[in-house]
Amino acid sequence: MTGPTPETYPAPPDLEARWAALQARLADTLGSAPPTTEALLLLIGLQRMGLAPEKLSKTQKQDLIQLGSFTVLAHGGYYRETYTDDEGWPHFELKRPLPFLDIFSQAVFVKHRLVEYFEAIFA
Repeated sequence: MTGPTPETYPAPPDLEARWAALQARLADTLGSAPPTTEALLLLIGLQRMGLAPEKLSKTQKQDLIQLGSFTVLAHGGYYRETYTDDEGWPHFELKRPLPFLDIFSQAVFVKHRLVEYFEAIFA
């Protein structure tokens, strides 16, 4: 049995230039190598929880990356934050369906969402 065929994500023509500019700006600000998508999602999760980058377990990193993902996707209109639990973790619900993308398009989609998120912050 086969499922639906994944779609490709039509990246804006200037995405790579915007991504490179974002990486350069953040590398300069953080005094580090250009951050990866995973590092940026972790950074967003840390910021949302008010945590400093310290020694984190693999599970903590995964939870913070997931929080960063939901935050970026909420900014893009895919999720909405519904409440914050007793431990301070925000919870989200799906607002509109995410596209069903092939693995390469998923990377482009996340990169595009990150660029838009940070461009809004830096505006």
